[in-house]
Amino acid sequence: MRRIILTAACVLAFGIGANAETFSLTDAIKAGLENGLGIKAAGLSADAAKETVQTYRAEFDPYVSASAGVEDYKDPNSYSVYDTDFRTKRDFTGGISITKKHEAGFTAEVSADSARLRNNDEREELNPAYRTGVEFRLSFPLLKNYGRDTGTAGIRTAENTSAAYGLDYFASALDTAYSAETAYYAYQRALGVLAYREESGRLAAKLLEANRKKLESGVIPVTEVQEAETALASRDEQIIAARQEVRRTKNILENIINADLANGAEIPALRGMDDGLPVSAVFLEHAREKRPDMLKQKLALASSDIKIQYLRNQELPELDFKGSLGINGLSGHEASENRFDGSYLGSLPYASDSGGYSWYAGVNFRYPLGNRAARAESAAAGSEKLRELIIMKKLDADTVTEIRNAFVLIEGSRERHGVAGRFRALAEKSLAQETRRMEEGLSDTFRILDFQDDVIEAKIRELDALYDYNTGLAKLYRASGENLSRYGIAFRYSDGKVM
Repeated sequence: MRRIILTAACVLAFGIGANAETFSLTDAIKAGLENGLGIKAAGLSADAAKETVQTYRAEFDPYVSASAGVEDYKDPNSYSVYDTDFRTKRDFTGGISITKKHEAGFTAEVSADSARLRNNDEREELNPAYRTGVEFRLSFPLLKNYGRDTGTAGIRTAENTSAAYGLDYFASALDTAYSAETAYYAYQRALGVLAYREESGRLAAKLLEANRKKLESGVIPVTEVQEAETALASRDEQIIAARQEVRRTKNILENIINADLANGAEIPALRGMDDGLPVSAVFLEHAREKRPDMLKQKLALASSDIKIQYLRNQELPELDFKGSLGINGLSGHEASENRFDGSYLGSLPYASDSGGYSWYAGVNFRYPLGNRAARAESAAAGSEKLRELIIMKKLDADTVTEIRNAFVLIEGSRERHGVAGRFRALAEKSLAQETRRMEEGLSDTFRILDFQDDVIEAKIRELDALYDYNTGLAKLYRASGENLSRYGIAFRYSDGKVM
């Protein structure tokens, strides 16, 4: 099976990221390409399709046929020309031929036949007699099935089908990379949310500890302690839910890359936002050039053209030239004086100098009245091409929508990230001010917890915006068919042809 060639070496095993090494996004994508079961299945389908092409090419392979046999005959008779009361013969026959169909449509055959003939007929001057013949036969279509384009229609269609499976293989790689990328982002987000929930829990625990000391000193009522305890319990529940989400997203990522992440593998934080925005027109142009589904549809259109051309030829009448040319030789053991007296091997030279020959030239014509079947198939092929054109237009429209929606997500996420960042900064400032007020006895636990929640939720919203931004970029590059090259990963067949 063809292998995926990566631009950089990547050692993958169960327990990826062992010894607390950083397991990066690129590592996750490479692991998905190397280990993913879906992409392996697609690769096998591509290999099978390539072999199918050979079955069509084999139609033009020369083939050899040979035969050999013996016939023994003994029949009672009453003719005086036989030396006994029986008519007997024993014949040994054999032949060999080579036949070749050419891509232009004609078929040529060269055959050689030989026989040893022996009987008890006293009229035979050679007994046994040896006959040898060589013949060349040609069948050449003049209308229907004429021409290289018609003869190779099956091969070219199979090649397009094989290339389409190769593009499916490439699409599977792009989809696997996209799934690994978005799953990695989801795992990063879950880890970030867990960190913020744990921070929230620590803030509540610290507040509870301070309130208990104040209660012991008689500074605050017991309700302040109870309120802090309630908040801590609520935040503990949020921590449990966040840990559950971490395990869930990790399982999804491990399923995509078909490998387990080692305990302690370091996962970096979500990548920050880039300056500026990409240009949508560039991505649309690249999508039309690189997206495997659009390239596959172009192949479908090309196959439709091949089929239409072939079926138009099939509407023509069958008018075939048939021709043959042969030479015949004879030798044997002389029963009476005969110029062809000789051995078995002498029969072939006699074929060239004895004047024995045969030839034929003619034409065959065949045409169904009305020719409805061929015309119907040709009309259906025209409708199929129109359908493929409509599918192509829909693919283009869907691609435009994908790219536009990716930009909507990217642009909206940038705005949300900015707003969430400003809100977080204000919430942190307000929390610091309220904490000082509480130290001075001018605030209470409820207000502190409320401001803490504002800070944590703002951080999570900021994280969510960053997650959506990176997911939007992943969608954008997948829509243009560039999500592998974006990370410097080359996916190609073992023969070096980039798909």
